[in-house]
Amino acid sequence: CPPYQANPALADLAYQGQLYWFRVTAVNALGEGPPSEAIRMRCSFPPLEQPAPRRVGGDETSIIVEFEPSNLFHAELVAHRLTYAPLISDGSFDGPLMTVDLGLKHRRWNISGLMPGWTYAFKVQAISESGMSPDPGWQTEIVAGGLPNAPPPPVYVTSDGTFLEIAWQTLERSRNETGGSEVLGFALFLINDDRVSRFNHPTGNLSDAVFTKYLDQVTDNISSYEHDCRKTPNFGYHGPVDGQHVLVNASLNYVYAKVAIISESGLGELSEAATLFCAPPPDEPALELANVDANQVTLRWPHPELYSAPLIGYNIYI
Repeated sequence: CPPYQANPALADLAYQGQLYWFRVTAVNALGEGPPSEAIRMRCSFPPLEQPAPRRVGGDETSIIVEFEPSNLFHAELVAHRLTYAPLISDGSFDGPLMTVDLGLKHRRWNISGLMPGWTYAFKVQAISESGMSPDPGWQTEIVAGGLPNAPPPPVYVTSDGTFLEIAWQTLERSRNETGGSEVLGFALFLINDDRVSRFNHPTGNLSDAVFTKYLDQVTDNISSYEHDCRKTPNFGYHGPVDGQHVLVNASLNYVYAKVAIISESGLGELSEAATLFCAPPPDEPALELANVDANQVTLRWPHPELYSAPLIGYNIYI
């Protein structure tokens, strides 16, 4: 490539990615002949090693991977070369290596006809006008299987007003939701704000975006979590009637929870929101016999201690 006259030390930088067209003519004693066809050439290095392909979708028999080309030295991308193969437990390959060259328009690719639950190794190389990136070796392993379905929502186990125990389905049951992929753990998502219910927003329709990921990569032998209600922040709001500022003690308040399964294929769908409460069950009512005759019995009882939880009703057993 031509030198950079003002500062030769900057020659590579100045002409990196510069595009040139070349023609050649032959000259003999009679003169110059017709020019050749033009050849295009760019002053650029071949691409460097590329980022690993990233899984963006798939199902039990397919994996969709996406590429993120980088370090092309200003040369135009021509294609990607994707190589994959099935792995077995000892790290060897169970079958031939498959290589496919994907044109410029393909920034992602769907590999179909895979075995559910099998692990596949992947690597990718970029091909530009200036050559192909080096072989990076196997970059990532992906298990064939769709992302886990949404499990049932978490449930209330118990609370003493300070801690709230939240549980979700067992590992054995969760494996049925992952399309054959191994369950690695669970992710628990929480919001600690009862304004959602105060202004009559249905909790089942709460957007995933409003939830905070509270736990991630929980080990697969844990199916419950003890939430410290004291860490729930207080918040203030203006009353809907008189506009007075009200400070709410959220440590005895609603907690909305969602849970998702983490499998080898990635983080699955979030469950529906569970409406929980940082409070123990109500105390035993003090039952009194108010009246009795041949036709009826009248019972009465004062409200027991509810520990700030809203009263839903009473069950009467006969």
